[in-house]
Amino acid sequence: MENNKYHLYKSEEQDNYFYLEMNDISDAAVQIWESPEGGKKTFIRIKITEPEWEKILDEYKHIQIVQKTIKRVEI
Repeated sequence: MENNKYHLYKSEEQDNYFYLEMNDISDAAVQIWESPEGGKKTFIRIKITEPEWEKILDEYKHIQIVQKTIKRVEI
């Protein structure tokens, strides 16, 4: 990963998955909750600015366009 705070990419092995890798999780919180019945839930909250979020969405759209273009070329 470069010096970017995050990197968004799509799994080549599993078409339905995207990954958001972060190299600085100082603005993230992980919480593990356990219910009285013993069930556990995990939550991750990430503090992110609106411009960063918009960049992630733009990258997602770009990945979708590239993937559709590749599928058209293969056909």
